[in-house]
Amino acid sequence: MTKVAALTVYSETYIDGSITPGGPPVTVTATDPGQNFRLSFSGTAGQRVSLRLTDVTVGTSTCCGVRISIKKPDGSYLVNPTYVGTTGGFLDAVSLSVAGTYTIIVDPEATNTGHITLTLYDVPADFTTTITPGGAPVTASTTVPGQNAQLTFSGTAGQRVSVKLSSVSMSGGTGYVEVSLKNPDGSLLGSVTFFSGSGAFVDVQTLATSGTYTVFVNPLDSNIGSATVTLYDVPPDVTGNMTVGTPFNVTTTVPGQNALLSFNGTSSQRITVNIGGVNLSGGSGYVDVTVKKPDGTTLAVSNFVSSGGAFINTQTLPVTGVYTIAVNPQDLNTGSVTLTINDVSADITNSIVPGGNSVTVTTTSAGQNALVSFDGNAGQRVSLKITGVTLTGGNGYVDVYLKKPDGSVLTSSSFINSSGGFLDVATLPVTGTYTILVDPQGTDLGSMTLTLYDVPADLTGSIAIGGPPVSLTLGPVPGQNATLTFNGTASQRVSLRLSNVTIGNTSCCGARISILRPDGTNVVPPILVGTFGATMTATLPVTGVYTIGIDPQQAYTGGITLTLTSP
Repeated sequence: MTKVAALTVYSETYIDGSITPGGPPVTVTATDPGQNFRLSFSGTAGQRVSLRLTDVTVGTSTCCGVRISIKKPDGSYLVNPTYVGTTGGFLDAVSLSVAGTYTIIVDPEATNTGHITLTLYDVPADFTTTITPGGAPVTASTTVPGQNAQLTFSGTAGQRVSVKLSSVSMSGGTGYVEVSLKNPDGSLLGSVTFFSGSGAFVDVQTLATSGTYTVFVNPLDSNIGSATVTLYDVPPDVTGNMTVGTPFNVTTTVPGQNALLSFNGTSSQRITVNIGGVNLSGGSGYVDVTVKKPDGTTLAVSNFVSSGGAFINTQTLPVTGVYTIAVNPQDLNTGSVTLTINDVSADITNSIVPGGNSVTVTTTSAGQNALVSFDGNAGQRVSLKITGVTLTGGNGYVDVYLKKPDGSVLTSSSFINSSGGFLDVATLPVTGTYTILVDPQGTDLGSMTLTLYDVPADLTGSIAIGGPPVSLTLGPVPGQNATLTFNGTASQRVSLRLSNVTIGNTSCCGARISILRPDGTNVVPPILVGTFGATMTATLPVTGVYTIGIDPQQAYTGGITLTLTSP
């Protein structure tokens, strides 16, 4: 049997029309696949036009329903074909090269049909004026989509300038405007930045040559409106020499001005940098502080420092030489910052034995840590209790890490404060020397006591539905858990009563109790149970062996009685 495929052939046709620069919008509608449109307009040499495309229903894509191009009188492209989708689009201002009849081609892709509205603008010359570095702000205004603003100023080689854009009021498009600083030869100086109504800031730029520079304001897509430009004459960065242990205050006065402070350092010297007295105004209130090596590369950085200050923790200087601290107020900020470099004493070292005596460590300078080592065996289980935390000089927090013999972290606990902390049971993966790293945060220093436990195997057992209660005692070593198994059948209802709970000293949070399916997933996710006890109920989904998990929280130990029934 011969199969015959149906083939529909559409012929490409053009429908001619006209449009006028600065005239009313024109809507074209393609009712059949293959229909294209040619809209002609008369133009003069040097005339500038832009084209806005709205109310697009051609195709179903936000990017590629129809191709739009503009051809010169000789048929060559003035604007190459550009894809436009249902969100519309905008062809920015172009200058007509000769006088004559130009043509806009509207070419729906594939079998797309639908309509599109075209508005052709007669774009006037760019708004031009002058602006003075360090002088009064200038407001630039545009009235037709595609029109830009050019603010020129005389600059000298080595001069430093920054640009503030404020009071941005744009309509007709996305609301964004692009601002760039151009060299006398028209090339770009510095980055191009996109600003919205909140305005923004072009950071300090150093002029390479003497001549006439331009601040170029380009409203994006079909935006028109106004923006206020302030051009700052930025003085040299603040410089100074710092001495370890002596606070140094720096003050910047013009947006874009930074500070470069130097200090002498020696190889293997350990330092911290305290950033305080942050008093900035005019912008976001943030400052970036970077410590640079003698070769100019970065040693350490603290970004987005606000009025609360910050602390660059212990850094070991790699070489002897002159180091630099760069203070960079962000965006329009000016004001003062106080920095202090401090020497850091060698870390405290000590040893501890799992199951042995507690060890107290005391740090005496900000940035100093404690390293407490112990020998462990593969498969050994340990937990760590942190008590007697007495820290001063900062926020009162300490981070504690348990590190493997290769230096990687096995487990950790952060933001431990005066109430103490606990690293739950961890199984040592290899035999070797392990290290407990005690790291007081920020400028904190002081003492704490470590107790390292040798945790025995978890308790295991069984319980029967409808059988006698089972009582467990966990401890005296914190970190020990327990599991009880029971046989259950699909659709069976069970109730688990938890009583005589002495784990912990709270009514809510002594232990986490869960019921697990035979495949190890939760029937009842872990719930926190305290000294008041609790009752858990569940419908068993399958027949098999279920598991009840008992996990004391923090360093709690104690007893619990479990009663399993089928209501």
